[in-house]
Amino acid sequence: MFGSSMRTRRGWLAVLGAAVLVAMPAGWGQTFSSTSTGADGALDYTGTPAGTVIIFDPATHQPALDVDGDNVYHFTTITIPANVTVKLTAPKLNYGPVYWLATGAVLIDGTLDLSGEDGHAEGVSATRTISLPGPGGFPGGVGGSADSPASQGFGPAGGTNGLGGGYGTPAAFSGATYGNVFLLPLIGGSGGAGSGTVGQFGSGGGAGGGAILIASSASIRVNGTIRAVGGNGGDRSVLGPGGGGSGGAVRLLAPRILGTGSITTERGFAPGGYSNGGGQGRIRLEAFRFDSVPALTGVSRVVTLSPQAIFLPTSNIPSVRVATVDGEAVPTDPTGSFLLPDVVINKPTQLIMTIQAKNIPLGTTVQLRILSQGGADQVWTTNPLAGTVANSVADASGILPPGFSRCFVHATWTPQ
Repeated sequence: MFGSSMRTRRGWLAVLGAAVLVAMPAGWGQTFSSTSTGADGALDYTGTPAGTVIIFDPATHQPALDVDGDNVYHFTTITIPANVTVKLTAPKLNYGPVYWLATGAVLIDGTLDLSGEDGHAEGVSATRTISLPGPGGFPGGVGGSADSPASQGFGPAGGTNGLGGGYGTPAAFSGATYGNVFLLPLIGGSGGAGSGTVGQFGSGGGAGGGAILIASSASIRVNGTIRAVGGNGGDRSVLGPGGGGSGGAVRLLAPRILGTGSITTERGFAPGGYSNGGGQGRIRLEAFRFDSVPALTGVSRVVTLSPQAIFLPTSNIPSVRVATVDGEAVPTDPTGSFLLPDVVINKPTQLIMTIQAKNIPLGTTVQLRILSQGGADQVWTTNPLAGTVANSVADASGILPPGFSRCFVHATWTPQ
């Protein structure tokens, strides 16, 4: 299913009765289709001032991209010039892996960054927030105290007890490996766990690096950098720092790949020389021909053969969000800020949060982890999701203490 042989094409030519052997270079003339339709046009940042960091946002791009929400982009060409950084963040990309397809050349002379966030430092509750992953990766956990236990990292090999998350390699003392050398399915890194302390809250775990597939029907050149690095654990607390997130995943497919740059799915580290970092991520390059190979950091495979099937997602990306708090609508892009709240309510008694989910199996229950300035952490669980798979809802109820509260929502289910 994944194997294929490389052929060297030869032709015979008769010249004045003499047999002349004409040998064609390996990969010359062989074709590969990225399956891009070219409908999204060129993604070209040429002319962007040096030093600019661009947050890739399909909703605000002109024209809008990925209106069906599957994270699959059909470009003609992709160009990121030197000294320009294009950053892919999970909230802007539905938290799922990203597929960039191109009919023409892909030129990455600047930086393409899908790295996870670092964990928060130790301190008061207002500074605690779950670290966000690169798209396709998983968040890190938050630090805890004597009254509110630290949370483990998210993902298939999320860290526990202040340790790092695993992926292509295990984290130190924690985090199994998962995935495979084919990067099928395409999935990012796991988060590190938060640490505990006494007297205040411990530090958070780093988030996992994101996951991206870039396929070109022509060529891919990486003279710059592709980064899907795990986030570092938060600065040390009395009981040690948070665990590092694991690196993510990068898969490139084209008839020809070259470049003098780098591709890294490095693990996130723990501050202060502690050994609770995350595991390395995964890299796979597939081409008929490699003129040169960028420097690779992570569990890597460089395969000279016919690029294999891309295996695009067959359905839209699952998502879950808090839609209302006691009847008050929550913005579709909430900030989670303790400075300017997304919703203001005045109810000291039990209230209801309504959850909206998309492309998650009906009957799934959703958990809300609530971090409050004025009270201990809480975990609320909803009733089972009801409605349609494309659009379902569920409710959870409880009492919020006075002051600011920050809510993180997540769902877990077994694919059918």
